[in-house]
Amino acid sequence: MHDANLIKVIAVVAPQVADALGIRNVPPGPVLFVHGDDDQCLPPMCSQELKRHYDTSPA
Repeated sequence: MHDANLIKVIAVVAPQVADALGIRNVPPGPVLFVHGDDDQCLPPMCSQELKRHYDTSPA
């Protein structure tokens, strides 16, 4: 069952950007993006890019 009203809050921790741009389809609501400045696996730019896509989402 897919019910957008069930989503209340989203927390994103050190995300990758590949295959994550579906965030554009998430209804507006509170989102917390957490990413360390010294992450050796994924640069903070990944969180920033995902946030940019969410902030400009038409959903």
